[in-house]
Amino acid sequence: MRYATGLLCAFALCAISVTSAHADTLQLAPTATGTDGGKISSGSGSLSRSRGRGFLQCVRYASIVSGINLDGDAFEWWEHAQGRYARGKTPRTGAVMAFSRSGSMRYGHVAVVSKVLNSRDILIRHANWSLPGAIEEDVLARDVSKRGDWSAVAIWYTPVGQMGTHISHVQGFIYTPNAELRPFEPERDAGEMKWTRLSPIAPDQFSMVSSNQASTGPDNLMVIGWP
Repeated sequence: MRYATGLLCAFALCAISVTSAHADTLQLAPTATGTDGGKISSGSGSLSRSRGRGFLQCVRYASIVSGINLDGDAFEWWEHAQGRYARGKTPRTGAVMAFSRSGSMRYGHVAVVSKVLNSRDILIRHANWSLPGAIEEDVLARDVSKRGDWSAVAIWYTPVGQMGTHISHVQGFIYTPNAELRPFEPERDAGEMKWTRLSPIAPDQFSMVSSNQASTGPDNLMVIGWP
């Protein structure tokens, strides 16, 4: 097993977990330790524009997959959807889960619900969460709020092959007129933005199944656990 270096230190600035669980959320297991001994959080997500410039962003991905057309940063989608789309606190297939912004997510985040598993677990499709520009599809999101109202969630973190320990707060779900999930074709839909499609292959490693960054090599892709 070789470990990519390159820009890993720069990404770690976004990935280091310094946020404790909210008082109204369930406590999760200790944070996973990365290859450099630092604590890696799954929930920093949605890199700030200063660090994510040039990479595929969550809003573009979510808009194409869900068919929801809204302006603004991810955290603004919830407010901008008022009067245009139905909103609620219950996940539905095809709905956009709108995250609140926080210190580690200055611009918020959006993800599309691909399947409802039970009252606490859903699968989501989203981009720019685990790595800059990374597309992750049908990964687990879990409601960790004490009231079971989906106000706080933990998200699957592909680089370490487990649920993340960072708890992210959710404003609610923006519903589409139908539950259709549209395919995201990076070569067509990402434009000039850099992207990577991740696929977990083992609890401690993952593979880059496709990317428009391949010519730069694994070091510049910041891939942890490059096989």
